[in-house]
Amino acid sequence: MRGKHVVFMLFAAFVLFPVSGFAQTYAIRNVRIVTVSGATIPSGHILIQDGKIAALGPNITIPSSAKLIDARGLTAYQGMIDGTRRSD
Repeated sequence: MRGKHVVFMLFAAFVLFPVSGFAQTYAIRNVRIVTVSGATIPSGHILIQDGKIAALGPNITIPSSAKLIDARGLTAYQGMIDGTRRSD
């Protein structure tokens, strides 16, 4: 299971954020979102526009021009996570 999360984080870091000068919009759908101060969102969406998170939550509006990524079974965490540390 840990391997899926690492692959997803690498994908998000290197593919989703624009390297070129044109605008890009991505929507990561059906992802479990672990928040800092609120409750975990079991099946939420993350909208990324121009390399920045524009919206997240279970009921956000996703533009029809967005590239869709189905993240069912994956978890999104905020910030950077040290993959070599254990959380137990």
